[in-house]
Amino acid sequence: TAAEREGKSRYVVEKRYVRADGAIVWVRIDQGFIRDTRGEATSVVAVVEDITARKNAEDEVRRLAEVRERMAVEAAGMGVWDMDLRTGTLVWSDSHFHILGYEPTPDGHATPEMWRRLIDPTDLPTILEALATARSSGSLYTLAHRVRRADDGRTLWEYIAEPGSEV
Repeated sequence: TAAEREGKSRYVVEKRYVRADGAIVWVRIDQGFIRDTRGEATSVVAVVEDITARKNAEDEVRRLAEVRERMAVEAAGMGVWDMDLRTGTLVWSDSHFHILGYEPTPDGHATPEMWRRLIDPTDLPTILEALATARSSGSLYTLAHRVRRADDGRTLWEYIAEPGSEV
């Protein structure tokens, strides 16, 4: 094994397996080597533990945290969005779509053009400069700018304060 070649005496990993019936089983493998007086591995001792219940509980905790966050954001009248700076892919929360006057997409995906066309043209150069600086330096940025809602054209102020770093 790689652990043996690297001279490690112990190797621990969590792995996901799919059983023949399609059920997912998570296991934790704790493997150790028994070495002779020269340090050569002569035997392997391994303990395999079923950690499926723990992984399912962790998934449920994550899911509930996401539900709580979504409820808090929506109750506060805020929207959340993420952008992959490498691909330009945007994902908006349902509330962000609604704030900007759009109907949410099933997968939450939006395009930079959907956002850009709503920005007041006099604010656009400042926004693009702030985003470019944040992207190149990894610094934080804060923006307040005007947007025109897509559905009724009303002008709103959008306030953005978040890290401008790649994910």
